[in-house]
Amino acid sequence: MSENNNENETFEEKPVQVVVTKKDDEKKKELEQQLEEKTLEAEDYKAKLQMIAEKEFERKKRELDAPDEIDTPEKLMAWELAKKGKKKEPSGVVPLSPAQLGQSGQEEPKSYSSYEEMLKDLHDQEKNGTPEEQAYAKAVLDELVRRSVKAVKSGKMIEDEETPKPDFKLEPKRKKRKD
Repeated sequence: MSENNNENETFEEKPVQVVVTKKDDEKKKELEQQLEEKTLEAEDYKAKLQMIAEKEFERKKRELDAPDEIDTPEKLMAWELAKKGKKKEPSGVVPLSPAQLGQSGQEEPKSYSSYEEMLKDLHDQEKNGTPEEQAYAKAVLDELVRRSVKAVKSGKMIEDEETPKPDFKLEPKRKKRKD
């Protein structure tokens, strides 16, 4: 008999009525319009960023005097690193006093194989040198910090260890004669 009940039972589907008011319709249109405006705005920003990136790429390419075959930023970066990698020069120069060089007379700059070596020597001079050497070492270190901050702000920092280091020379401080 349970089978019979199942067969006799029928479900009637009742239609559901949804009432859309004019206010709901207006809100929907407003939201669709806002979405379209935001989409157009996003596309506009994307196009502007693309133009800026292309102009920056062309500027950098001209600045480096890169060949015409270089047509992507990745190729430009690789070419720039290869070009800079050919230079094998000391990365820094710090002057030493004639007494430190065992000389008398004109001071000559000292070359270092790394920034680390140069910075260690400057810090040693700042702590253990004569008052004049301490003042000079402090001035040089302050200048290096200023240049580093400027480079970070401009986005021109060296990003990895494999990037060749630029030449950096600190010429000897000339003493003024009292006449």
